[in-house]
Amino acid sequence: MQPKVSVFMITYNHQKFIGEAIESVMNQDYGNIELVIGEDCSTDNTLEIVKKYKEKYSEKIKLILHKQNVGMHRNTESVIKACDGDYVALIEGDDYWTDNQKISKQVKFLEENKEYAICFHRAKIVNDTNVPFAEYLPSLQNRREEFSIYDFIDGLYMPTASTVFRNNKIHQFPEWYFNLSLYIDRMFHLMNGQYGKIKFLNETMSVYRVHSGGFWSIHQDENKVKTLKERIYLLENFNSYSNNKYEQVIRFAVQKCKMEILVEETAKNIQLTLKVKKQLRGILDITINGRDIYLFGSGRAGQKALDFLKCLGYSIKGYLDNDQKKWNTEVNAIKVECPKTFDYRNKVIFIASEFHKEIGQQLESFGLVADKDFYVFLNLLSEKQELMM
Repeated sequence: MQPKVSVFMITYNHQKFIGEAIESVMNQDYGNIELVIGEDCSTDNTLEIVKKYKEKYSEKIKLILHKQNVGMHRNTESVIKACDGDYVALIEGDDYWTDNQKISKQVKFLEENKEYAICFHRAKIVNDTNVPFAEYLPSLQNRREEFSIYDFIDGLYMPTASTVFRNNKIHQFPEWYFNLSLYIDRMFHLMNGQYGKIKFLNETMSVYRVHSGGFWSIHQDENKVKTLKERIYLLENFNSYSNNKYEQVIRFAVQKCKMEILVEETAKNIQLTLKVKKQLRGILDITINGRDIYLFGSGRAGQKALDFLKCLGYSIKGYLDNDQKKWNTEVNAIKVECPKTFDYRNKVIFIASEFHKEIGQQLESFGLVADKDFYVFLNLLSEKQELMM
């Protein structure tokens, strides 16, 4: 008999999207599947829509209705506790799956590879706002297929509707969880990541919908500092929850968040103290050692690294980028060059990209040495500078 899959879905005011989300689950070719929907007293027609689907798919849908609005945390808690399958698949009421074999593929992998606890894949972004977003999460530049809880602590992002994990049946939610406003599903991933490796399937099998009524706004720059502070809160509390099992990597991740907050605030013209400037310049002067500075990554992270370096009194000679469309163009009047043909002599490279591990491997293939010829920008500053916040 097939292992049972419980599909976790919370919804609130998703009348425009909930039908497509439910249908994408019902259209799966996987037989032993149950959809658990938590409807949180929507003020639009979401409740009426989910009731109709419950009538249509009475044996496959478990509907949890609250007498009053309980909020995302309590709704999440009630739905996850009702998921009694061997596996749990996540999807929210405004996203949808695009491959009717998605669950079959992920369960097959997890059944055949018991050392893995979580399986996720790429999601296509549908964006009906004017906010600039990537086209896919993770980016098409990602080439890794195996991750661990350490990568997740370090910032690995798994699109919610892409994730399937072994059901470890969380019966008691820690009190600090209810203080989170942004990282709701990340707590699940931290808890489940303790039980095994994380598999990335290099396929696009779901859509992450970006719209003004969704939780997409946490990714906007104006909320980035709030997001980083909540991530610090999550990591520090998870450290205690896991009995300090991951203390060293969590401490570094927290330190990197604090450094990123400095970078974000500098981009908003919030001045660094003279003491911090002096300490950071001391680190960078030794690292640069008279060499020309190049940033690997000319996107948003690269722009913020540029602003931060300017704030400290440095200038960069150019960018490197793997996007060939940018080669021999200029960003902020600074030339973007091809990494394969670049002359690396007497240069220091600061990687300003979320794909720093892949870029690091790329640079090593050119004969460069990590922490000598190139550095991950945030990692360098975080390792050397102890920040108190």
